[in-house]
Amino acid sequence: MRTWLKCTILAISLNYMVPAARATPVEECLAGDAYRNPTDTIWACDRALAAAMPDEAIHLKALLNRAEAHYWSDNLKAAMGDVSVVLQKDETNATALFRTGWILNRIGYAEQSYAVFEELYKSDAKNGRARFGMAYLLAEAGQYEQAIIWAKEALELSPDYHLARFGLARYYWKTNNRAEALAEITGLLDLGEDVVNTGQIVTAFELPTKDLYARARLLRGQWRSEAHDIDGAKEDGEWLLERHPDAIGPYMLLVTTASNWRLDSDETLELIEKAVSLCAAITLEAPCDEVYTEQYRVLYNLKKYEEAEQLTDAASTWGWSEYAKTTKDLVAARVARKLGKTDKAKQLFLKVFATDDVVRQRALKAFKRAGYYAGPVDGPLNKNARIALDACLLDEDCYK
Repeated sequence: MRTWLKCTILAISLNYMVPAARATPVEECLAGDAYRNPTDTIWACDRALAAAMPDEAIHLKALLNRAEAHYWSDNLKAAMGDVSVVLQKDETNATALFRTGWILNRIGYAEQSYAVFEELYKSDAKNGRARFGMAYLLAEAGQYEQAIIWAKEALELSPDYHLARFGLARYYWKTNNRAEALAEITGLLDLGEDVVNTGQIVTAFELPTKDLYARARLLRGQWRSEAHDIDGAKEDGEWLLERHPDAIGPYMLLVTTASNWRLDSDETLELIEKAVSLCAAITLEAPCDEVYTEQYRVLYNLKKYEEAEQLTDAASTWGWSEYAKTTKDLVAARVARKLGKTDKAKQLFLKVFATDDVVRQRALKAFKRAGYYAGPVDGPLNKNARIALDACLLDEDCYK
């Protein structure tokens, strides 16, 4: 065998025998992704902080990264403990102050949170993240106009802070600046998923917490639906459904789009049934109330009256919101009427009419269109009202 070939083989074999250099606990801690992989980051930082640190600056960085990991694991007490240690050693540490501001907000101290962000911004007028913290808290208090101004300033200072653009779009929508809102949210999405998801997002029930791109897409889909851009809403909903099939948001976007624009079909019903199964596994009630009431409404519109009746009867003992109970009873009354169960329909409608002012107003208008007078809006049901109800049971416009 040629000498050069022997040497090459020997060099390669020796190279494979040398073990790769292992990162130290400190290096693993500082390189840990506190946002996407908080559990491993906490483990690495625990080991690093238990060992001797090269210097104080490295020690503080390790504490801050562990605090971030605790924050994104929802262990706010541990996160506050770590940033407090940092601030005891360096009371002007901007990273520690920024995280403190968000922790205070999440545990219900909005005023103190605002004060932290304000102080941070005053000490560094180029800190766009602190400026957005102020904008966010103003928006939470309903001061959307000022929140828009400060969110725009935050973006000018920190153009890569994508949560600020997401917030700005929301504040535009809240103030009925819908073209601006859609432009901002579309501009954010145009940056691409990999870019947008380097940002951060507060907890949302509808989708996984840390997927800002998907959250923005859900928001745009909801806005498109309201603006009667049905194709655009369906495009966003179908993308979300493919990406997050076990989250309720995509189903509700597609279902409410179909509901708003009368696009009921068996396909819509299948989406609702999937959403119902997801609701059975969670404890948050408000979104699920909407799922259940949509199921009854779609069954009624598809003329599947027997199925609708079975569902409404089975759900009579569930702990629903008052809005959902009213909607269910109204649908149940209409279903009973379609099935020829007039007495049951009257009982259900009387129940709703006596307790819900909005339904009372709508019913009175229907009665008057039919030539009946149902008595004072704010008074008890009188004989005339009951006569009108009997007539209403024969009127296709009732309960609409």
